[in-house]
Amino acid sequence: MRLSPHRRRYAGLLVPWLLVCVAALAACNADATSPEPRGKHAEPEVQTRSLSSNDPRFHATWPHVRDAQRLSKALDRYVKATVDQFTHEYGETDGGTSAPELNIAWRLVADDDEVVGVRLESYLFAGANGETAGRTWWYDRASGRLRANAGLVRSPAALETAVLAAIDDPDIDRSLVSSSLEQGAPDVDFTDDGRLRVRFAQYDVAPGSAGVVAVVLDEAATAALLSPFGERARQAAIDQPPLGDDLPSVPPSPETTAPTDPTDPATPPATDGATDGATGGATGGTDKPRVNCRKVKCVALTFDDGPVTDTNRLLRVLRRADAPATFFVLGQQVQTYPETLARVARQGHEIGIHTWDHRQLTTLRPRAIRGELVRAQLLVEQVTGHKPTLFRPPYGASDARVLRIARSLGLAQVLWSVDTLDWKNRAVPPIVAKVRGGARPGRIILMHDIHRTSVDAVPKVIKLLRRQGYHLVTVSELLGAPQPGRSYSQR
Repeated sequence: MRLSPHRRRYAGLLVPWLLVCVAALAACNADATSPEPRGKHAEPEVQTRSLSSNDPRFHATWPHVRDAQRLSKALDRYVKATVDQFTHEYGETDGGTSAPELNIAWRLVADDDEVVGVRLESYLFAGANGETAGRTWWYDRASGRLRANAGLVRSPAALETAVLAAIDDPDIDRSLVSSSLEQGAPDVDFTDDGRLRVRFAQYDVAPGSAGVVAVVLDEAATAALLSPFGERARQAAIDQPPLGDDLPSVPPSPETTAPTDPTDPATPPATDGATDGATGGATGGTDKPRVNCRKVKCVALTFDDGPVTDTNRLLRVLRRADAPATFFVLGQQVQTYPETLARVARQGHEIGIHTWDHRQLTTLRPRAIRGELVRAQLLVEQVTGHKPTLFRPPYGASDARVLRIARSLGLAQVLWSVDTLDWKNRAVPPIVAKVRGGARPGRIILMHDIHRTSVDAVPKVIKLLRRQGYHLVTVSELLGAPQPGRSYSQR
């Protein structure tokens, strides 16, 4: 089987010796405050970095581990090189529902006092189908060194023999497996029960329909292969599974959500903008008096892509201003900052979902769309005790399939009518100017709490809106009773 030059080029992004050396990312979107103490929902001692753009479409999130600077800098270099290559290849696009997209998500695959393991998964959509590939980094806290995947085993040759022996799928090209392993096996980690797992990028060793190929060795083969460092890495991998790992990897079967019937006593009445609090998403509740948006000027502030550490600063700003907001959160960020999300709910703000890891839903198959929504929805419910009923599709990209699936999950789609372009204009004055020029009664304002400058702008945005006579409300207060499967961009 031969790979196209295009596929070889992007598969090559995962090979370390092809990466260019770039400076550490000084302008990435994260703050440097210390992580919060571990509580009911333990937050690992990491902070996330993000790079995001609507045109060209990319969203990358990766961790900085506080006591593993060499690991953090290696992840910086890899992500920056991958994003740079994508933007060079595709540049600006015309948007739409099938624009090229790069998505980089991450997972902490091991974490204890001795070893940290991080896996990044890259998804590239550049045509009819997407391509997925992964890479894993290991850091030895005892020595302060990065360790290659080959360092997990006593002998790379023995690893190749064991992997080939474990393959029973005739569609997997064994010669390509050998070639990939000889080049360094960039994606190696452990299963939940400690068995060694070697992954191969989509299209690398099998047809694209096979997806990412994972070969899992049995316990005996794992024990025979592991080096002393590999044994410590294995222990770190099985010690602390991250929050949310117990969520179903396969979405529940679709369930039909019947339209609400106003004559049914079990159906809550529509409030048409007069509500006692945020009812459309997960929320900690509020005792504030109702706001009737039919009679007064209302706008809704919304924040996407969090939570992050700086979300805590935003919450302090909102609390001092006594201003409600709606947060559309990513599941993988909730997995990292569960206590921050719990604080959002306790403060009475509304919580909707923004998928699990910011994939462009219109390029995915129905099963994958459901997975992106269901996992985020269930994790938010697990952390806050409330199941979200609002979602915002990444990039605002949606279609009839997305809305049908959203309806089956009890989710209303919320877009926006004022785009601050804060992802592009990283300064307070242009953000405030966009709000000043776009604010009208009933409008939904889009911002992102992953950007420092966006949080910096919020006090001036609130002051401006209130000076113009606007009441700040949540999305559900603004809309009244958002219906599952329907799309809203303003009142």
